[in-house]
Amino acid sequence: MSRVLVVEDDDELRRMMVDILAEAGFDVAQAGDHREALQIVEDTKPLDVIVTDILLPRVNGFALARIAGAKRAEIKVVYVTGSIDSADEAIGPVLHKPFAAEVLVRTVREVLAISPQKNRTETCDHELSFP
Repeated sequence: MSRVLVVEDDDELRRMMVDILAEAGFDVAQAGDHREALQIVEDTKPLDVIVTDILLPRVNGFALARIAGAKRAEIKVVYVTGSIDSADEAIGPVLHKPFAAEVLVRTVREVLAISPQKNRTETCDHELSFP
């Protein structure tokens, strides 16, 4: 079972993403900021994907991805953002809020299927349709 870390400072949105990914069969950890996220990254448990908001307080999602990648090179990243202009530094797919639950699940699955040597950037604009 793949392990996913959701990093989002909006508690309600974080809970929704965690629930959606858990229902899709992922082992999901969650963090509300970069400090909590890095504690999970440093944990000995496997971690396959980080789904992170780009505009986190203090340390943004790009910096978080770089720090996490330096600690665990195998970690893949999916970014989420509500800002049109914030995706320039992305080293993985970017989901623009609002997005559909199935888009989140599909994107995480697609990222997991990418070999560690490949990185790609893509953007997705979909409507939020949480159950």
